[in-house]
Amino acid sequence: MKVMESNLINKVYNIDARYLFKVVQEKIIDVTITSPPYFDLKDYGVDEQIGKGQSYTDYLNDLNRIFTHVYNITKDTGSLWVVLDTFKKNGEVCPLPFHFAEEMRKIGWLFQDIIIWDKVKTVPWSQKGQTKKRYEYILLFSKSKEYKYHLNRGREHRPENLKEWWIKYPERYNPRGKAPEEIWDFPIPNQGSWSNGCINHFCPFPLEMIERMLELTSDEGDVILDPFAGSGSVLIQSNLMKRNYIGFELNKSYVNKLNQNMNIIMDQMYNNLNGNNKEVNNKFNFYETIIKLRILKYARIMAKKIDINFPRMVDCIYVTQSTKKPIENNIYSHANYTIYLSSNKKQTSIDDLKSYVHDITNRKPLSKFGISPSIKFSFERPSTQLNKKVKIYEYTKLNTHMYKKMYDYQDSDHLLILSPIKMYINEKKYIDSIR
Repeated sequence: MKVMESNLINKVYNIDARYLFKVVQEKIIDVTITSPPYFDLKDYGVDEQIGKGQSYTDYLNDLNRIFTHVYNITKDTGSLWVVLDTFKKNGEVCPLPFHFAEEMRKIGWLFQDIIIWDKVKTVPWSQKGQTKKRYEYILLFSKSKEYKYHLNRGREHRPENLKEWWIKYPERYNPRGKAPEEIWDFPIPNQGSWSNGCINHFCPFPLEMIERMLELTSDEGDVILDPFAGSGSVLIQSNLMKRNYIGFELNKSYVNKLNQNMNIIMDQMYNNLNGNNKEVNNKFNFYETIIKLRILKYARIMAKKIDINFPRMVDCIYVTQSTKKPIENNIYSHANYTIYLSSNKKQTSIDDLKSYVHDITNRKPLSKFGISPSIKFSFERPSTQLNKKVKIYEYTKLNTHMYKKMYDYQDSDHLLILSPIKMYINEKKYIDSIR
């Protein structure tokens, strides 16, 4: 990092965004995340603020001026996230987000996406003839076609935000989570919800929403800009995710509190993370859960097909997850399957079974599970082969997302699936919990 750049970053400047070129002239910005002041709706408590007492044309011209300079100081791989909303003027809706997008096009920004931010709760005002708004628009622009965009990082991995089908059909869900959709559900945080209420602001961004934007379009060490820093949520989350930041804010009180309290805020945030790595654990747990569900269901489908075509020929299938790391594309895990055969079966029948298993594992649906199987056949009894010091769970041909019982090493009249993989997801309770 250049000396000049290092002197500029990780600061909030009490400077009008229209003059940010006085601070930053070089192309050092990777991502800008911001929300311009609302047009003629709110007073942020400072003179000469954008949007208050201006004509709509002057307002758009000022935004054009600001984001022209943002464009000039953004790297070619950089991007711009802007949150905006429509409003009523002269008795009709003014589509500000779309007027803004046209201004950005004139500058040279490439319009990449439009997302609906469902805020769940909103500031408590509305106008006659207008329903209460609970959403705003998130516009994504890029400096060039070759901009950073890490889709896998921004995937939705919280089970409570997924339909219950992932339990029975894990092969249909990417273990990394569901790709971001065009509607983002992030409630507005309570005012003053961080740093013991050191800053109150009209519409602070949810940190989780900023996290998603940063995950999608930036890397550690990148420089993040917010020309309308407000409560500092963009700067705080950037710092938390090991990005550098530059902020501009007209309200001197906000600037002082952010610059003076950033270290305190970070200490609090890191303490919370160290005490409860819930988000990190959620990502890891969802990934591991989907993989394990796939591995077990793979065995269940094999068992059902074998039982139909070779009845009473297999006693059980023992399943373990391999520690071998997959290197192939579209393979998420290796797994070991030992098929325990019933005694006194003819060799010709066994050869036919082996050929059949090889065939079904190379065809849909099993070939689409992302599981690379290692399959063995054994005439030994499971009770003599399995390690009794290891807890083994018993599943049936109908259900591999909730084990039936602990395996007791007794023979069974039914084809069982045995595994040290513990999976107990009560589908009914899960569905009730998300409703």
